[in-house]
Amino acid sequence: MQRGIDADSAGLTSPTFTYGRYAGFIYADYCNCRVFLLENDEREGWKTRIVVSMLKGSILSFGMDADGTVYVLTRRNPIMRMQLDVEK
Repeated sequence: MQRGIDADSAGLTSPTFTYGRYAGFIYADYCNCRVFLLENDEREGWKTRIVVSMLKGSILSFGMDADGTVYVLTRRNPIMRMQLDVEK
């Protein structure tokens, strides 16, 4: 992966909405039931880390309420509230 390359932003559209409470993008692996956080460290660039190592049931979806609390829906459990520690 190359770092520090300036991209041509002509024709790109800015996001409709951003929310600054979390420091990255939350995503999951359906098969191994892990939740990851993709973060942009100003010194090291983009990196990913596991924030939940194993949930019971494959992860189907995420949601966020007005307060910024993240929820996860799995095949085996009802909707669960996630406590993410993103502070370094």
